[in-house]
Amino acid sequence: MKNNITQEYLIQIGLNSYEAKAYLGLLRRRSFTAPELWKITKIPRSRVYDILSSLNEKGFVSILPGKPRRFCALDPLIALKNLQVSVEREISAKKEHLDSVTLELQSLLIPLYKKGQKVRNPIEYIEILNDPGQIGKRFKELQLSCKKEMMAFVKPPYVISQKENLPTEKKVLKKDIAIRAVYEEENSDEFRTYLKLGIEEGEKARVVKTIPIKFVLFDMKKVIYALEDPDLGNGRTFTYFIVEHKELAKLFKAAFEYYWKTGSDPLKR
Repeated sequence: MKNNITQEYLIQIGLNSYEAKAYLGLLRRRSFTAPELWKITKIPRSRVYDILSSLNEKGFVSILPGKPRRFCALDPLIALKNLQVSVEREISAKKEHLDSVTLELQSLLIPLYKKGQKVRNPIEYIEILNDPGQIGKRFKELQLSCKKEMMAFVKPPYVISQKENLPTEKKVLKKDIAIRAVYEEENSDEFRTYLKLGIEEGEKARVVKTIPIKFVLFDMKKVIYALEDPDLGNGRTFTYFIVEHKELAKLFKAAFEYYWKTGSDPLKR
């Protein structure tokens, strides 16, 4: 059992199973001929000389002069030290080679990477979402990443209610980001309450009787908007699109400004 554990350790440090068996066999006495070692280790007879030669190269075995050739195990302290030095030398050589190749690869790969980053998939600027949880998460991310201004058409049904979104809106407004929103009128106390709270935090708002679509435009670059899915008998469902496109942003802004001008101030109603 102990011999098996020792053999396993030798395999772990770099010997193969036959080499480990041969070295353990050689430790039993001062020296062996190849046939003698074969008898006690049961290593394949045709492999004995190859294995002993390999152990000699690795610094575990010495070959004694004379005929027939005899082989002896080196002191384990010396053998293990030889292996350590050999491994360290090999690692050092590999590191030097890796350093050299890495520098060459950097000079070849970095230009390819930079060139590839300039090439966009034709529809890469469009993100399509259906899952309410994912929509809510992305909407929050878009708000928090906004730099200058947000314009919105707001109407039910909501993926995130006014109450749920108010903490995020407060964070955005604290960064001096301008928020303007046109709301489709709702006859509910909750709507009026959270509309007023948003205005008190710094949002500017208008109310209209109806708006055709709901969207939020961020920094005149990116817009998230919702389209109602065809009625399949499963109730009202919406697909949300996030598009980064300056020309489309101009179209949404034009629609927003038109409704903004025709809307009424909710605090004066």
